[in-house]
Amino acid sequence: MKINIRRSAVSVVAASLCCAAVIAAPALRASAAEQAPPNLFPNPMEFIAQLARLNLSQEQMEKIQKLITDRMPKAELMMTRTTEAERALRAAINAEPLDEKLVRRKADDLGAVIADAAVEAARLRADMMEIMTKEQRETCAALQKKVEMMEASAARFMDMLRLLARMAQMGQVPQFPQTPK
Repeated sequence: MKINIRRSAVSVVAASLCCAAVIAAPALRASAAEQAPPNLFPNPMEFIAQLARLNLSQEQMEKIQKLITDRMPKAELMMTRTTEAERALRAAINAEPLDEKLVRRKADDLGAVIADAAVEAARLRADMMEIMTKEQRETCAALQKKVEMMEASAARFMDMLRLLARMAQMGQVPQFPQTPK
């Protein structure tokens, strides 16, 4: 069973922490960058470089640094809770004999942790947006649209690869159109 939802929720929290930390605090750069999940941002450093275009003032950077510093313990707790809930669900799925009620209960537990992480990410984002000017918020919105387009593109690409793999398993050779010379 894929737990992509968990990764997405944790990705939002980690990416928010990662981006704000890189902008605001050199001391936090290394640990936050390590947490940036590859499934949300294929190249986290490129995304972070785009955020540098916000031209934050020193005062804004200090406020964002305080937000991150204050929330880091809770974010670490969320990541730990998510990992534990995912392990518990995986153990329930693999348990013999099958206990469907246990699997459902563990899936619900994971869903609750994901919801908590999503709320925390939304709170962090809202607090960061309050610090920014209208122009900076517009830049963030444009960056978010770019990320969403990248995600959609990556999903379509993965769907195409899955289809090609299925066709290959069935012995079918896909026919690709010839490009005109």
